[in-house]
Amino acid sequence: MIEEIKYLPSFQQELDAIVDYISFTLEAPRAALNLVDELEISINKLKQFPNTHRAISAD
Repeated sequence: MIEEIKYLPSFQQELDAIVDYISFTLEAPRAALNLVDELEISINKLKQFPNTHRAISAD
């Protein structure tokens, strides 16, 4: 089991931009929240099953 997921430095900024686009440009705030919820579920699954995805280097 993975104890910590390390995010690329641009992760939060890019996620915020995607959520803003969906919420305001597409006028679908519920879809944006659903996206974030599904992303969190996927990240939690990755912690439990780390070999389901390949690791990448942040370097």
